[in-house]
Amino acid sequence: MSLLSAKSAEILEQLNQHHIYQDPVKRVNWLRLSLDDYWLPEEALSLYGVSEFMVLPPEQRKAVSHFEYLHLLEANIWLEGLFMERPAQSASYARKNIALLKYHLNELREGSGHSLVFAEIIQRSGLPRVATRFHELHWMNWFTRRTSVDSVAFWLAVMLGQEIPDRVNRVIRQHKNIICPAIFDVATFHTVDEARHISFSRRMVDAGVKDISSNKAVVLRFVLQRMLNQFVDAYFYPEHGLYDFAGLVPGRSWANLARKNPHRVQFIRQHLSGVLHNLQQVGIQLTWRPK
Repeated sequence: MSLLSAKSAEILEQLNQHHIYQDPVKRVNWLRLSLDDYWLPEEALSLYGVSEFMVLPPEQRKAVSHFEYLHLLEANIWLEGLFMERPAQSASYARKNIALLKYHLNELREGSGHSLVFAEIIQRSGLPRVATRFHELHWMNWFTRRTSVDSVAFWLAVMLGQEIPDRVNRVIRQHKNIICPAIFDVATFHTVDEARHISFSRRMVDAGVKDISSNKAVVLRFVLQRMLNQFVDAYFYPEHGLYDFAGLVPGRSWANLARKNPHRVQFIRQHLSGVLHNLQQVGIQLTWRPK
């Protein structure tokens, strides 16, 4: 059963008509990409508040911000690819609805553009790429590749994957005076573009969640809870190699400090609260507890 009502189709057409595509790569002032600036505000760093970290010189803390931001870009590239895969494979479904087809194509174009920008930053930084666990998140990788793009289950997964990074972008934009201008540019256009995508995801969830049976709701909650736990852990707690590359040796010791850091737990709780509230509003009750 399609999640799109006549009203939804009308909204889709409005989104398409008002969509103006700008090449994201050209929306960044690349001359202002500098390792002399913070790329993440200190409060968003995994070690913020840890006494051993706070006494380090600013240059060292900035280096950690560079690597942790690149870690988030790796997550975004993985997410964009994951969420573009289903719409890209659904042309046969969308061909009967030209407004939906156009919307999917617009999202694919924007998602590809975002990933190009993220890859450009990684390359221009000149910094080594750190190993991540995103491709090992079996619940999310399996679930999003096997659910229909016309199902509420798929869009619930998209809500999780879109809203958590969006909140980090909003934190970056609150610190314009200290953040590298090029990184601020990226956070700004990504926030603007994602606002449309998040709005559409929520509409799709609202349209379908009322028809979920009680048994299916139990299964969905089970799967989404595990997806949330895996993603939050991989997203907010980088691998120990990141700290080694940033000059904090041995990296395993610093990674352990990050995991024990109460400021990090509070930061995560703060940024999950809105996401969990939105899911609760549609009847999906999830929780997060640190390992």
